[in-house]
Amino acid sequence: MKKEWDKLDSGWEALESKMNETGMSMVSSIQPSIVRLNVGGLDVNIARSVLRKAGESSSSTWTLGDLFEGCVWDKRLPRCEDGRIVLDESPVCVEELLCDASSKRPGNSNFPDDEKPYIGGVASALGLDLGMTVPGGSTTLPHDEAERLTATILGWCPGRPEGLELLYRASRDGWSGDALHARCGDDSPSTISLFRVKTQDANTSDSIVGGFSSVPWTALPPENRGLDSFLFILKDGIEESHNFQPAIWGLRIRNPKPSGAYDMEKFGLIFGRGRIFDLSVVWTNQTLVAGNQVYAVPPGFQFIRLGGRAIADVEVFRVRQTMGTLPTTPPTVTGLIDCAAYFEASAMSAEEHENDVYRFGTSIAGSLKDERAALHTAQRELVQANTMAAASLKALAAVYGPHTAAGVKDPIVELSVRGSRTTERMTTLLSTLQACPESALAARFDEAKWPVTEKDKDAHGRRVMKDCSPSVFSKVLDVLRMKKREAWAGDDGKMGAAVLVAIKDADRAPFEEFVNMYFPGCESFIMDSVKFLDGPNGP
Repeated sequence: MKKEWDKLDSGWEALESKMNETGMSMVSSIQPSIVRLNVGGLDVNIARSVLRKAGESSSSTWTLGDLFEGCVWDKRLPRCEDGRIVLDESPVCVEELLCDASSKRPGNSNFPDDEKPYIGGVASALGLDLGMTVPGGSTTLPHDEAERLTATILGWCPGRPEGLELLYRASRDGWSGDALHARCGDDSPSTISLFRVKTQDANTSDSIVGGFSSVPWTALPPENRGLDSFLFILKDGIEESHNFQPAIWGLRIRNPKPSGAYDMEKFGLIFGRGRIFDLSVVWTNQTLVAGNQVYAVPPGFQFIRLGGRAIADVEVFRVRQTMGTLPTTPPTVTGLIDCAAYFEASAMSAEEHENDVYRFGTSIAGSLKDERAALHTAQRELVQANTMAAASLKALAAVYGPHTAAGVKDPIVELSVRGSRTTERMTTLLSTLQACPESALAARFDEAKWPVTEKDKDAHGRRVMKDCSPSVFSKVLDVLRMKKREAWAGDDGKMGAAVLVAIKDADRAPFEEFVNMYFPGCESFIMDSVKFLDGPNGP
């Protein structure tokens, strides 16, 4: 058994060495009960117990929980002089999300209208899910309605579904049958396909239609496919109203002829029979095919009128059923090191153990049993520490970007934003202010071009932004944060194509003035990512 203990010791040494190389450190097993954050200039204290609860009740990887919870602590996390960890996100959105996580209360009815379109993007970027259990997230479902719409979809599905898991996203994986089949194999028989259909009015939300298939997606139509398949509409952007209700339609003719859902080279995700398509996407021009010959869609229903419109995105989700007895085989553990190289399970058979008992006596056998139990406990602790370190490293890259994860320092910038009526403290990172390198704003915070003098700071040492409304500058920061994330989001697609920063009508003129002043020649960098709300309080 000494050999196994020696291997375990070398495993801990390897893990600690790897962590030191990546800028991580072991901390005391007695964790402080509160995580102290500076979120965009707002001091926030969050209990670690909230991070654990939120992680258990939401998606399988809760990024903030991985980043701030555990036996490891990353030295590269940006910190203020008072030791608070800087989280470069919208303080209004993060505070709302954390309050929701801690109290499990329903959405705040007083939450500002101009923050509602953006909060979902912040939630997705931080690994929060607003109550929606969809590992992988969604660019099709609106973030502020995801929980309700997901519950509606699951209520339609047969069996006892417990959630959806993203398999394929056209904007991420490619608009082709090959890309679809690479993600949706024979191991995913029950799936939900969602189509987000563009509307012609930029101020109107997109329509969402889809279908359920109970058999895997294949390149050729099967002889009998998905007799319990159905089509549905979740949102209608053409005639959007508070009276609209989602609708579902089953097959008109239930027989063993080719029916349900299948895929061909030109078309994708086809719901129909033979050459009749009631729902499909044309890969080449990314448009929707919609009809009612196979499925019982009422004539003239708005679903049919969506045919021929452009599709913003297509997603396919596995429908996860409620699990019965959990498997006894332990899951494969990954991390910074290969733990299997440092220990192995006991090869002692029952007969050998019995011989040991007779040979050494009850007391000696008991000691051996205790030592082996201690060894297995130590092995589990190494696996847990290794897994936690890997999760923390991944979370760091997800929240702060690959450059920070690689050890590149991102300086903290403390600001005093002074408008004609109010002054507000804001905190961000230099990389955010320089997300558009060609802008005058980026040049202003490049000390090689614009050296900082004492007159540029207030009494607290914060950089002063004069004659700029805090409500305007906060929106500019939101856009820059989002643009920065888009540059290194990669395959995760965390933000989604539909996220826009909303600007109140009262702030439109000063916002446009600020963009023209600080982003001359690159105004579209900001303006393409915002939408203006009508009226003083939004729509």
